[in-house]
Amino acid sequence: MKPSSRRTVATIVLIGLPLLLVGCLSMFRPSEPVPPGLIMGGPTCLSDGSWTVTIAAHDIPDGGLAGLLVRSGAIAFKNVIRSSITATGRSGFIVTAQDFEGSSPNEMLIAIHPSRGIASGKVLKLAFQSTGGDPLLTIDEARVILVSDWNTLLP
Repeated sequence: MKPSSRRTVATIVLIGLPLLLVGCLSMFRPSEPVPPGLIMGGPTCLSDGSWTVTIAAHDIPDGGLAGLLVRSGAIAFKNVIRSSITATGRSGFIVTAQDFEGSSPNEMLIAIHPSRGIASGKVLKLAFQSTGGDPLLTIDEARVILVSDWNTLLP
């Protein structure tokens, strides 16, 4: 190889290698943080044909989540028999009121933790029957009121 060819190759390597490394490093940036709130898991089919969905809190500040009010329209249902929905508290939460049958214009769910708040963890389990197709439930957090252990509203 001629000396001018070696210089050309060396120049390409010296310029190209740093550009390649910078491009690769940008692939490994940490993902954007998820804001505090609720996460609804996917539906799980049980052996008896019923379904469950878990709702969990994540990264809740100010002493953690100690109560929540799910207002009308906060949970959207597809392929779910509404009258079959029952909510059960998890991680020490107690469901104090629930109405998913649509008999009230204010369908709602209220759950509290009587002794402390939790920063992250399972809060509720919803059990229900499907109308035949795969069920789909989504939660609109803008219609959910979260209360901290300090008895303040959480954003």
